[in-house]
Amino acid sequence: MRIFGDRLKMTLFQKFLVCLGLCLAGSCAPLCADEYAELLEQAKAGASEADLLDEVKNAEHGYQMSLARIEQCKQAGISENVIMAMVRLDAPPPPHNHGMDRVVISGFGVTITWWKLLGYVGTVIFAGRWLLQMYSSRKAGRPVTTAWFWIISFFGSLLCLAYWVFSPKRDSVGVFQNLFPAFVALYNLYLEVRYHKRVKEAELAQAVARKDAEGLPPPAVEMAVSK
Repeated sequence: MRIFGDRLKMTLFQKFLVCLGLCLAGSCAPLCADEYAELLEQAKAGASEADLLDEVKNAEHGYQMSLARIEQCKQAGISENVIMAMVRLDAPPPPHNHGMDRVVISGFGVTITWWKLLGYVGTVIFAGRWLLQMYSSRKAGRPVTTAWFWIISFFGSLLCLAYWVFSPKRDSVGVFQNLFPAFVALYNLYLEVRYHKRVKEAELAQAVARKDAEGLPPPAVEMAVSK
């Protein structure tokens, strides 16, 4: 079979991923085979069922159980309890059904948990900022990016980050995908606050200068006198 043939038309990056997966699979297989062979030797040496169960519990890589290996275990005198423990070790852990992992909606092949709802809300909020930006630009008659655009971006990114960090997904791609927009939005909010602060200070300075030119007390003194 031609893995890298012209018929598949794989890119260089896809070829790299395939090679990496084959290398990882090849590096894990000897470890599984070593643990399996060691367990068989212990069983043939007359190890008790309790010792074999402890060995299975301490296994790090699993046994990659198959029908042929199950028959080998039976021929080596391994009990059914130990074989079932070996099979359970290879099986994926069952999904949680409590707290945020609880299933809210299930149907038509789609399962939605509270974590997914949080991710959906964050995605809708993050995407809705463009509707706000379009409305603001249409109202002003020119492209405008308001402070609310960055506020919505920041909170939408936070919700998406919570999904990618704390949910069972825990995907670094999703984390980096939302971490950078959250930082950019927070930095722009900081610039927005600092800009309005400078504007207020400039307006106050202009008012003081105007009062001084007219020979009137500054605004602060004038307010104190009026009180």
